[in-house]
Amino acid sequence: MHSITASISVTSAREAADFYAAAFGGTLAEFIQTDAGCIHAQIKITAHTSIYLHDTPTTPTGSQIKLCVALHDPDETRKLFAALSEGGEIITALHKPDWAELYGQLRDRYGVIWSLDCGEGEDMP
Repeated sequence: MHSITASISVTSAREAADFYAAAFGGTLAEFIQTDAGCIHAQIKITAHTSIYLHDTPTTPTGSQIKLCVALHDPDETRKLFAALSEGGEIITALHKPDWAELYGQLRDRYGVIWSLDCGEGEDMP
């Protein structure tokens, strides 16, 4: 297995694509639109990391999963945490736990729960 890609259903894929591209410093790699609106968007973050977004007007508020992001740079972690939490809710503020340099959890404006874990060493992905 090479990677697992997040596929997120939202009520406005175009708006969410702009939000996640800005938060992660990614680019809009693919955008498929019909007369009814956007039905698919792909945000390319790195050569091996993407986020897929799909318009689902009946998407319930909240998230069935939590997405975890492992990072190695505290400044990058703070920047991403701030970007994702804009318009959302901080569940656990960024802090220094026993197991990592920084850890925090938030629910973004689309109801997706993100867990950011910043550490060093080979045990971090």
